[in-house]
Amino acid sequence: MADISFDDLEFEDKGNKIKVIFLNIYYFFIDKKDLERIGAIAGRNKVTIANKSEHNARTRLNYLLSEGFRSLKNSVTKRPAAYIHRNSGIPPIGTNYFGIVDRGTNLIEIKPVTGCNLRCI
Repeated sequence: MADISFDDLEFEDKGNKIKVIFLNIYYFFIDKKDLERIGAIAGRNKVTIANKSEHNARTRLNYLLSEGFRSLKNSVTKRPAAYIHRNSGIPPIGTNYFGIVDRGTNLIEIKPVTGCNLRCI
């Protein structure tokens, strides 16, 4: 049996689904059956794996989490969100919506979160 703790994720039981809350702002759902299939039980900030093949269960859990991040939503606006990180393959420069914006002046804009509920770009 192994416990996997998360600093940025929380898990809430919502019937037949588990709501995964990311950074208290974003969320996605995982089917409870998918977790049970790999022998995992979600707690508040951790997942307990009660499977003999712990390595395979961790690999499957990572897959479930990565698939969930594809359907990430903002808790305030309920709109889809994209999590851009160093392994996402999306460069954080060259767009006005997120990341690093250089307008050719002596200032650089850094936009780490774009969850504005004012409906601006």
